Amino acid sequence: MNWRELANKYPRIFDSLWLFPRRGEGGDSKYHGAFIPQVVEYLLHRYTKPGDWVLDPFAGSGTTIDVCKRLDRNVLATDLVPDREDILQADAKRLLISGKYIGLDDELGGQMIPSIEWDSCGGRFKFDLTILHPPYADIIQFSDHPDDLSNCPDLPTYLEEMWKVAVNIDQYVKVGGYIALVLGDIYKSSQVIPLAFLVMDQWRTLLPYHLKAIYIKDIQGNIKDNTANLWRYRHLKYGTNTFKHEYIFVFRKERDRKPRKVWNV
Repeated sequence: MNWRELANKYPRIFDSLWLFPRRGEGGDSKYHGAFIPQVVEYLLHRYTKPGDWVLDPFAGSGTTIDVCKRLDRNVLATDLVPDREDILQADAKRLLISGKYIGLDDELGGQMIPSIEWDSCGGRFKFDLTILHPPYADIIQFSDHPDDLSNCPDLPTYLEEMWKVAVNIDQYVKVGGYIALVLGDIYKSSQVIPLAFLVMDQWRTLLPYHLKAIYIKDIQGNIKDNTANLWRYRHLKYGTNTFKHEYIFVFRKERDRKPRKVWNV
Protein backbone atom coordinates (compact mmCIF):
# COMPACT_ATOMS: atom_id res chain seq x y z
CA MET A 1 0.00 0.00 0.00
CA ASN A 2 1.14 3.54 -0.70
CA TRP A 3 0.86 6.25 1.93
CA ARG A 4 -2.56 7.41 0.77
CA GLU A 5 -3.97 3.88 0.98
CA LEU A 6 -2.43 3.42 4.41
CA ALA A 7 -3.89 6.70 5.67
CA ASN A 8 -7.33 5.72 4.43
CA LYS A 9 -7.24 2.26 5.99
CA TYR A 10 -5.42 3.25 9.21
CA PRO A 11 -6.21 6.92 9.93
CA ARG A 12 -3.78 7.11 12.89
CA ILE A 13 -0.85 5.19 11.44
CA PHE A 14 1.16 8.36 10.69
CA ASP A 15 0.38 9.93 14.09
CA SER A 16 2.64 9.71 17.13
CA LEU A 17 -0.29 8.53 19.30
CA TRP A 18 -1.67 5.07 18.54
CA LEU A 19 -5.05 4.43 20.20
CA PHE A 20 -6.61 0.99 19.95
CA PRO A 21 -10.13 0.55 21.39
CA ARG A 22 -9.86 -3.23 21.40
CA ARG A 23 -7.25 -5.94 20.91
CA GLY A 24 -6.91 -7.38 17.41
CA GLU A 25 -6.22 -10.97 16.36
CA GLY A 26 -2.86 -12.59 17.06
CA GLY A 27 -1.03 -14.13 19.98
CA ASP A 28 -2.69 -14.90 23.30
CA SER A 29 -4.46 -12.04 25.10
CA LYS A 30 -4.14 -13.93 28.41
CA TYR A 31 -0.33 -14.06 28.18
CA HIS A 32 1.39 -11.78 30.70
CA GLY A 33 2.85 -8.84 28.82
CA ALA A 34 0.72 -9.67 25.78
CA PHE A 35 1.67 -7.72 22.66
CA ILE A 36 -1.10 -5.73 20.93
CA PRO A 37 -1.36 -7.16 17.36
CA GLN A 38 -2.18 -3.74 15.89
CA VAL A 39 1.26 -2.46 16.91
CA VAL A 40 2.91 -5.18 14.82
CA GLU A 41 0.48 -4.50 11.98
CA TYR A 42 1.27 -0.78 11.96
CA LEU A 43 5.03 -1.44 12.12
CA LEU A 44 4.90 -3.91 9.24
CA HIS A 45 2.96 -1.52 7.03
CA ARG A 46 5.21 1.45 7.86
CA TYR A 47 8.63 -0.21 7.69
CA THR A 48 8.38 -3.36 5.53
CA LYS A 49 6.84 -4.66 2.34
CA PRO A 50 5.45 -8.13 1.49
CA GLY A 51 8.19 -10.73 1.42
CA ASP A 52 10.51 -8.87 3.82
CA TRP A 53 12.08 -10.64 6.78
CA VAL A 54 11.15 -9.79 10.37
CA LEU A 55 12.96 -10.88 13.54
CA ASP A 56 11.32 -11.07 16.98
CA PRO A 57 13.75 -12.26 19.70
CA PHE A 58 11.17 -11.84 22.52
CA ALA A 59 8.35 -13.70 20.80
CA GLY A 60 6.18 -14.35 23.88
CA SER A 61 2.86 -15.82 22.76
CA GLY A 62 3.66 -15.40 19.06
CA THR A 63 1.80 -12.20 18.16
CA THR A 64 4.45 -11.12 15.63
CA ILE A 65 4.32 -14.53 13.94
CA ASP A 66 0.55 -14.42 13.50
CA VAL A 67 0.49 -10.87 12.11
CA CYS A 68 3.44 -11.53 9.76
CA LYS A 69 1.70 -14.58 8.32
CA ARG A 70 -1.47 -12.57 7.78
CA LEU A 71 0.41 -9.74 6.03
CA ASP A 72 2.71 -11.95 3.93
CA ARG A 73 5.97 -11.19 5.74
CA ASN A 74 8.61 -13.79 6.54
CA VAL A 75 9.35 -14.08 10.23
CA LEU A 76 11.83 -15.69 12.60
CA ALA A 77 10.70 -15.71 16.23
CA THR A 78 12.74 -16.85 19.22
CA ASP A 79 12.32 -16.76 22.97
CA LEU A 80 14.30 -17.85 26.00
CA VAL A 81 11.38 -20.03 27.10
CA PRO A 82 9.26 -20.73 23.99
CA ASP A 83 5.50 -20.86 24.38
CA ARG A 84 4.77 -22.35 20.94
CA GLU A 85 6.33 -24.90 18.61
CA ASP A 86 6.97 -22.28 15.92
CA ILE A 87 9.11 -20.23 18.33
CA LEU A 88 12.75 -21.32 18.50
CA GLN A 89 14.56 -21.44 21.85
CA ALA A 90 17.38 -18.90 22.10
CA ASP A 91 18.63 -16.08 24.31
CA ALA A 92 18.47 -12.67 22.60
CA LYS A 93 21.90 -11.86 24.08
CA ARG A 94 23.55 -14.88 22.43
CA LEU A 95 21.37 -15.63 19.43
CA LEU A 96 23.43 -16.84 16.46
CA ILE A 97 21.88 -16.69 12.99
CA SER A 98 23.43 -17.80 9.73
CA GLY A 99 22.39 -19.67 6.63
CA LYS A 100 22.90 -23.03 8.30
CA TYR A 101 21.88 -22.82 11.90
CA ILE A 102 20.42 -20.79 14.72
CA GLY A 103 21.48 -21.33 18.29
CA LEU A 104 23.44 -20.16 21.28
CA ASP A 105 26.82 -18.66 20.49
CA ASP A 106 28.87 -19.86 23.46
CA GLU A 107 32.10 -19.97 21.45
CA LEU A 108 30.26 -22.45 19.23
CA GLY A 109 29.92 -24.81 22.18
CA GLY A 110 26.30 -24.03 23.02
CA GLN A 111 23.22 -25.82 21.83
CA MET A 112 22.67 -25.41 18.11
CA ILE A 113 19.12 -25.37 16.79
CA PRO A 114 18.44 -26.30 13.15
CA SER A 115 16.98 -23.43 11.16
CA ILE A 116 14.88 -23.10 8.07
CA GLU A 117 16.93 -22.92 4.88
CA TRP A 118 17.51 -19.45 3.42
CA ASP A 119 18.49 -18.91 -0.18
CA SER A 120 21.74 -17.07 -0.95
CA CYS A 121 22.15 -15.67 2.54
CA GLY A 122 25.93 -16.08 2.67
CA GLY A 123 27.11 -15.60 6.23
CA ARG A 124 25.14 -13.47 8.66
CA PHE A 125 21.50 -13.23 7.69
CA LYS A 126 20.14 -9.67 7.77
CA PHE A 127 16.60 -8.64 8.63
CA ASP A 128 14.51 -5.77 7.30
CA LEU A 129 12.75 -5.15 10.60
CA THR A 130 13.47 -6.32 14.13
CA ILE A 131 10.74 -5.97 16.76
CA LEU A 132 11.76 -6.18 20.41
CA HIS A 133 9.25 -6.30 23.26
CA PRO A 134 11.44 -7.33 26.21
CA PRO A 135 10.45 -7.64 29.90
CA TYR A 136 10.16 -4.34 31.72
CA ALA A 137 12.86 -5.24 34.25
CA ASP A 138 11.33 -7.23 37.14
CA ILE A 139 7.75 -5.93 36.89
CA ILE A 140 6.52 -9.35 35.69
CA GLN A 141 8.57 -12.50 36.20
CA PHE A 142 8.20 -14.52 33.04
CA SER A 143 10.25 -17.57 34.02
CA ASP A 144 12.77 -18.93 36.52
CA HIS A 145 15.51 -19.01 33.88
CA PRO A 146 18.62 -17.22 35.22
CA ASP A 147 19.12 -15.39 31.90
CA ASP A 148 15.58 -14.04 31.87
CA LEU A 149 15.70 -10.22 31.87
CA SER A 150 12.80 -10.20 34.33
CA ASN A 151 15.14 -11.78 36.89
CA CYS A 152 17.72 -8.97 36.85
CA PRO A 153 18.45 -8.00 40.47
CA ASP A 154 18.60 -4.25 39.85
CA LEU A 155 18.30 -1.53 37.22
CA PRO A 156 22.03 -1.27 36.33
CA THR A 157 22.11 -5.01 35.65
CA TYR A 158 19.02 -4.76 33.45
CA LEU A 159 20.54 -1.92 31.42
CA GLU A 160 23.78 -3.86 31.00
CA GLU A 161 21.88 -6.95 29.84
CA MET A 162 19.77 -4.90 27.42
CA TRP A 163 23.00 -3.50 25.98
CA LYS A 164 24.16 -7.07 25.33
CA VAL A 165 20.89 -7.65 23.48
CA ALA A 166 21.51 -4.54 21.35
CA VAL A 167 25.10 -5.53 20.51
CA ASN A 168 24.08 -9.05 19.51
CA ILE A 169 20.96 -8.16 17.52
CA ASP A 170 22.69 -5.30 15.67
CA GLN A 171 24.74 -7.72 13.56
CA TYR A 172 21.53 -9.10 12.04
CA VAL A 173 20.02 -5.74 11.07
CA LYS A 174 20.42 -4.57 7.49
CA VAL A 175 21.96 -1.20 6.80
CA GLY A 176 18.83 0.82 6.15
CA GLY A 177 16.80 -1.67 8.16
CA TYR A 178 14.63 -0.80 11.13
CA ILE A 179 14.54 -1.73 14.81
CA ALA A 180 11.36 -1.21 16.83
CA LEU A 181 11.81 -1.24 20.60
CA VAL A 182 8.62 -1.47 22.67
CA LEU A 183 9.05 -0.52 26.33
CA GLY A 184 7.24 1.20 29.18
CA ASP A 185 8.23 2.95 32.36
CA ILE A 186 8.17 1.32 35.79
CA TYR A 187 7.73 2.15 39.48
CA LYS A 188 10.46 1.58 42.06
CA SER A 189 10.44 2.80 45.68
CA SER A 190 7.35 4.96 45.12
CA GLN A 191 8.83 6.81 42.14
CA VAL A 192 8.70 6.60 38.37
CA ILE A 193 11.76 5.11 36.65
CA PRO A 194 11.90 6.15 32.94
CA LEU A 195 13.05 2.70 31.87
CA ALA A 196 11.99 3.12 28.26
CA PHE A 197 13.98 6.32 27.76
CA LEU A 198 17.04 4.98 29.59
CA VAL A 199 17.28 2.05 27.17
CA MET A 200 16.39 4.17 24.14
CA ASP A 201 19.09 6.73 24.88
CA GLN A 202 21.65 4.00 25.48
CA TRP A 203 20.99 2.48 22.07
CA ARG A 204 20.67 5.81 20.24
CA THR A 205 23.96 7.09 21.66
CA LEU A 206 26.15 4.03 21.28
CA LEU A 207 24.93 2.33 18.10
CA PRO A 208 24.93 3.65 14.50
CA TYR A 209 21.19 4.27 14.62
CA HIS A 210 19.01 7.26 13.87
CA LEU A 211 15.88 7.59 16.00
CA LYS A 212 13.15 7.96 13.37
CA ALA A 213 9.97 7.88 15.45
CA ILE A 214 8.55 7.74 18.95
CA TYR A 215 5.03 6.37 19.12
CA ILE A 216 2.93 6.34 22.26
CA LYS A 217 0.59 3.34 22.45
CA ASP A 218 -2.56 3.44 24.55
CA ILE A 219 -2.78 0.41 26.87
CA GLN A 220 -5.88 1.17 28.90
CA GLY A 221 -7.43 -1.87 30.53
CA ASN A 222 -4.07 -3.59 30.94
CA ILE A 223 -4.67 -4.56 34.60
CA LYS A 224 -5.62 -8.23 34.36
CA ASP A 225 -6.96 -8.86 37.89
CA ASN A 226 -8.90 -7.11 40.66
CA THR A 227 -6.05 -4.87 41.85
CA ALA A 228 -7.33 -1.64 40.27
CA ASN A 229 -8.47 -0.19 43.62
CA LEU A 230 -5.14 -1.09 45.23
CA TRP A 231 -3.21 0.64 42.47
CA ARG A 232 -5.47 3.68 42.73
CA TYR A 233 -4.79 3.89 46.47
CA ARG A 234 -1.02 3.63 45.94
CA HIS A 235 -1.02 6.35 43.29
CA LEU A 236 -3.04 8.67 45.52
CA LYS A 237 -0.74 7.96 48.46
CA TYR A 238 2.56 8.45 46.64
CA GLY A 239 1.60 11.16 44.14
CA THR A 240 2.19 8.95 41.09
CA ASN A 241 -0.22 8.02 38.31
CA THR A 242 -1.55 4.96 36.52
CA PHE A 243 0.40 3.99 33.39
CA LYS A 244 -1.96 3.84 30.43
CA HIS A 245 0.68 4.03 27.72
CA GLU A 246 3.99 2.63 26.58
CA TYR A 247 6.52 3.70 23.99
CA ILE A 248 7.56 2.37 20.59
CA PHE A 249 10.97 3.66 19.50
CA VAL A 250 11.81 3.10 15.85
CA PHE A 251 15.48 3.28 14.85
CA ARG A 252 17.04 3.10 11.40
CA LYS A 253 20.46 1.50 11.06
CA GLU A 254 22.75 3.86 9.17
CA ARG A 255 25.91 1.80 8.80
CA ASP A 256 27.72 -1.32 9.95
CA ARG A 257 30.03 -0.73 12.86
CA LYS A 258 31.44 -2.99 15.52
CA PRO A 259 29.69 -1.63 18.63
CA ARG A 260 31.37 -0.90 21.90
CA LYS A 261 31.37 -4.09 23.97
CA VAL A 262 30.92 -2.48 27.36
CA TRP A 263 28.48 0.18 28.41
CA ASN A 264 29.31 1.87 31.71
CA VAL A 265 26.17 1.95 33.80
